[in-house]
Amino acid sequence: MAKKAELFVCFYEDMERGFGFSYSDKNDFSDFDFDNGVLVEKFEKEIQNTTTGKSSAMATRFVNFADTMKGYIEFLRFFAGLGSFVSDNIGREALSDFLVKNGTVIEERQNQKIFRLPAQKKVDLLKIRELLKSSKIVGREIPQMLLMGIVSSFEHQMSLLAKIIIDNNPKIILTKDKSVSLLEVLEASSLEDVKSRYIEKEVENIFREGTERQIEWFEQKVGISDIRKNHKNIDEFLEVFERRNIYAHNNGIINDIYLSKVSKKIIEKNNLEKGNYIFVDSVYFHNSLDFIIEFGVKLITVCWRKIDPSESGISDSLLSSLCFDLILSGEYRLAKYLVSFARDLRGDRSDIINRIFIVNHASVCKLLSEEKEALSILDSVDWSASAVNFQCCVAAIRGDVMEVTSMMKRIGKNGEISALEYQEWPVFYHVRDDDEFKKTFRSIFGVDYISSAIKKGGIINALGGIAIGVARAKDQPKKSEEAKKILLRSVN
Repeated sequence: MAKKAELFVCFYEDMERGFGFSYSDKNDFSDFDFDNGVLVEKFEKEIQNTTTGKSSAMATRFVNFADTMKGYIEFLRFFAGLGSFVSDNIGREALSDFLVKNGTVIEERQNQKIFRLPAQKKVDLLKIRELLKSSKIVGREIPQMLLMGIVSSFEHQMSLLAKIIIDNNPKIILTKDKSVSLLEVLEASSLEDVKSRYIEKEVENIFREGTERQIEWFEQKVGISDIRKNHKNIDEFLEVFERRNIYAHNNGIINDIYLSKVSKKIIEKNNLEKGNYIFVDSVYFHNSLDFIIEFGVKLITVCWRKIDPSESGISDSLLSSLCFDLILSGEYRLAKYLVSFARDLRGDRSDIINRIFIVNHASVCKLLSEEKEALSILDSVDWSASAVNFQCCVAAIRGDVMEVTSMMKRIGKNGEISALEYQEWPVFYHVRDDDEFKKTFRSIFGVDYISSAIKKGGIINALGGIAIGVARAKDQPKKSEEAKKILLRSVN
């Protein structure tokens, strides 16, 4: 019997610097760099253009927006579900403990127990009732507070994008009706300081206005076509911001302003009426995150390619990596939105990156059980002259096990696809349970095939399932840092 592959993990902990880890298949950690292995990194990571060797402001903005939002996917969905779970259980446990300690069960009915208590315990019982009311309020408001935080974070990220655009071409904000006072000039330490203050003030003015006006600013200043008309989920995206506004300014009560700015389709679909309280449940919270991430990625990408076409290759590489990472995380619907968008982008693109987008598009459609669309996407391209690794991936999505195993034998042990990639890549989810696939893998690599888990609950699962059944149930494949690195190597 073939031996099972092993993985070694070095856990590192320092009281001052935090903790981190590295992994190896050979138990060799002689070159372990703690600074790179540490889990808590700088909030802003500076990304370089590998061609010029200089920092790329737009690449930095894209990566930090993506990292921030992926963190929200993992953690905030968990906390949104955990809020009501914890608050409900605190109240339930407090009431149950009080009744058991101070009373006696005298009758039981379906879903009911009748307790007898001393009359003097009424005051304490009423305190428990107040605790229950408070816990319900807190449980309800946690998702709302998180939603407000997400919107604020998005606006901050977009303000940083606006600054990059202005820095790239300051003339776009210089008009005859705008001026700088003599006092502001005298208070500044340099001409560059005057410019910096002026830009900051301009950005502040932009983001004091509504979301639609902000979008118009990007369209006008960057010279891009109407984003709203070309964005399928624009109404849902804008509604998230209006919902944030009524939480911030009207305690969650629907008013005329909200109804005038939200699309009639959304109002009618959700039976929204003036004077009603509007909730944020787990489904809404999940969808709102998708809408915000999708629009933010699209806006940054379109602006980036417009102001610096020379970096379109870097943009493609980072967008491809993000889509792949979302598929690994089980965020299939969001990944499909973005990979479809990526394929529609104009401009020069290498054949390799183009085919990577096509493969990932077909793969995520298959994972969404949209098999006809997946096959249609694959059939739109001639794969006969493609590299063997592409042909193997295409065969896997089609579910053609015999073709996949034939390609695996051609690729061999040290070829274009490694053992780890067969185990981690989502394209192989479609064939990896087949005995012939496992047998071929074992004959090539000399170890048993151990697949990565598709059904993972992200941070919820990692924390021991504390909110199982409360937070939104979701299938998520295990993330693979190595797989992400492999994908980036394949397109650079």
